[in-house]
Amino acid sequence: MKAMTKRFLFAVSLLVIIAGASPPASAQTREGAGAISGTIRWKKAYGRPNVEHPFDAIEITACSPSGTVYSQGRHLGFSESEGYYECRYSIPGLPEGVPIRVSVGLAKGYRWVGLLAGGYQRKFSPVGWSGEVTLMRPRADIPGRASGDFEVVLVGLPLSNRLRSSRWTP
Repeated sequence: MKAMTKRFLFAVSLLVIIAGASPPASAQTREGAGAISGTIRWKKAYGRPNVEHPFDAIEITACSPSGTVYSQGRHLGFSESEGYYECRYSIPGLPEGVPIRVSVGLAKGYRWVGLLAGGYQRKFSPVGWSGEVTLMRPRADIPGRASGDFEVVLVGLPLSNRLRSSRWTP
């Protein structure tokens, strides 16, 4: 009888230990609960996409390192400040606990217009981060969040590309 009581108490204590243990916050992830938000900023002198609302021409994508697309960004607003354009974005529905790479680019069918339209390519470059993040929950009840800003930088085109696009007439 004593052996049976010992087994019973041992089983009950194991259940109490198992029930009381909770996995770490990083293990309590839900697919699609995370989000990344930020701002894309560039100088007005660089021009802007050839559309009434420039953010309509900007694509924001969150994907895995292998290229699997997790989600597309949503445009939250566009504004102009002293010498700059800014586009705010959010990418909801992202997985947590896995590497995510965010990329920004000009959508197909659009081009840059403005003062410095020719001779330069615009590149969207992360500001203050690498463009990669792994979303983790700070607590079990708070989804993973991150902030990531981008800026547009001008990259000179090779001389051969510029010569091809300009025509010389004698």
